[in-house]
Amino acid sequence: MSRTTARDTAVCMVFAWQLGGGATPEDECFMDVQLDSEDKAFAELLLDGISETCPELDKLIAANSKDWRIERMMKTDLAVLRTATYELLNSETVNTPPKVAINEAVEIAKRYGDEHSGKYVNGVLGGVYKEILGRQTDEEGVPGD
Repeated sequence: MSRTTARDTAVCMVFAWQLGGGATPEDECFMDVQLDSEDKAFAELLLDGISETCPELDKLIAANSKDWRIERMMKTDLAVLRTATYELLNSETVNTPPKVAINEAVEIAKRYGDEHSGKYVNGVLGGVYKEILGRQTDEEGVPGD
C-alpha cells in the first residue's frame, strides 16, 4: 500500500493517544483506510516509539518551537510534530529519509490543522532536524559547518 497512508494513520493514532484514548489501525475510525500488514506494522511502530520516547520528543519540539509551550500547541500539530520528530530521530531504523518525514508532516499538518499549521510544522521540524544533525556531528567528532 502506502507509507504515506500509514503515516497519516499513525498521526491519527497519536492524536487519539494524546487525548487519553487508544487506537490501532483496526479501529472503526480507520475502516476507510486500506493498510496492508507492512503498513499497519509501520503505523504501530511509530505509535509505540512515540509513546515510549515522548518526553525526549517533546524536549526537541519545545526547544525548536519559538515561544510555544507543548501545552499550548494545537493537538493536531503536536501529533504531527511528535510523529515526524520520532521519524527524524530514528530515520535509519524506520527507513525514512529526513526530507520525506518533514515533507509528509507538512502535508498532514495542512490537512488536519489550520491555515498556519503547515508553515509552523515546517519551521519546528527544520530546527529539530538541524539539532539532530548537530548531535550526530558532535558524536562523530567532526566539526560542524
